[in-house]
Amino acid sequence: MDDLAIIIPAYNEEISIIDTIIAIVEELKFFDYMVKETYHNNDFKTTIYVYNNNSSDDTVKVVEEYIKNNKDNNIVLRDCYRQGKGYVIKQAFSEIEAKVYCMIDGDNTYSVDKLFVMYDLIYKKKADMVIGDRLSTSYFKENKRPFHNFGNKLMKNSINKLFKTNYRDILSGFRMFSYKFVKTFPITSSGFSIETEMNIHAANYDLKTIDVAISYKDRKEGSYSKLNTFKDGFKVIKKLFEMLWLYKPILFYNSLGLIFILLGIIFISPIIIEYCNIGIVPRFPTLIVSCFSIFIGIISIFIGQIQAGNNLRQKQIFELKCLEKERVLHINE
Repeated sequence: MDDLAIIIPAYNEEISIIDTIIAIVEELKFFDYMVKETYHNNDFKTTIYVYNNNSSDDTVKVVEEYIKNNKDNNIVLRDCYRQGKGYVIKQAFSEIEAKVYCMIDGDNTYSVDKLFVMYDLIYKKKADMVIGDRLSTSYFKENKRPFHNFGNKLMKNSINKLFKTNYRDILSGFRMFSYKFVKTFPITSSGFSIETEMNIHAANYDLKTIDVAISYKDRKEGSYSKLNTFKDGFKVIKKLFEMLWLYKPILFYNSLGLIFILLGIIFISPIIIEYCNIGIVPRFPTLIVSCFSIFIGIISIFIGQIQAGNNLRQKQIFELKCLEKERVLHINE
């Protein structure tokens, strides 16, 4: 079992992937020194896992060449054949056994000088997820894509409001996780909405999350983001509504139910008034549809209550699962 597993998803990152690896390897020299000084651990094992996600450029070639020439750095190259960052992280979390996990994009945009700070928060059980916060430093200055900035703010404000959290960078691709978080996180995202899902999972199950401000720089010239502003932005928003439906059923179904009830009342009111005045129901189809709308609204509210009860049971199961994962980790220690 690794003490620290650093996972780098890579899709067509020929230009940036080696710079990313070199930055991590250089930072690990200071990291290892701090581990020895702080925890008096001389047998600390860190492995860097590069996951190639069907790259069509020379990503695999340059990584293999680097590994060949730097065999002492403990770097492993693996393949994930299902396309999408979510699938990469799902596979990595499933097959890697480590006490602490780190996820970082392979585009060399994140500064890794806070690697030990982030690890220390997990090691001391102060957090189950630590997020490298770009937005508090240089992100808006360095990032030249205005719609990405807008999307970040929109998602951050929406999730913080809905889940009563205080996340500062919802979509950061540089994170550190506890063993408990990784082994209890049911990944359903296939692409870039994975970060949104991580935040909502942590908020729903009261997993402690801490933001650590990090520096950010834009991609190197010739390197292009795989994030499609509108296509992936839509997927992230869709994931937000899906998570709202799953984790906030009372809010979701009550809102839906009240809309149906309100529409029913609006359309049935003139019919009731007319009936009181002339004693005749003039528009039977409208009356039927209005009553049906009110009925659907009431049913929606009841469904929300039932799902909220199921969610409570799921939280109880989750807590038992956490205890089991903690026991496994203690055995491996």
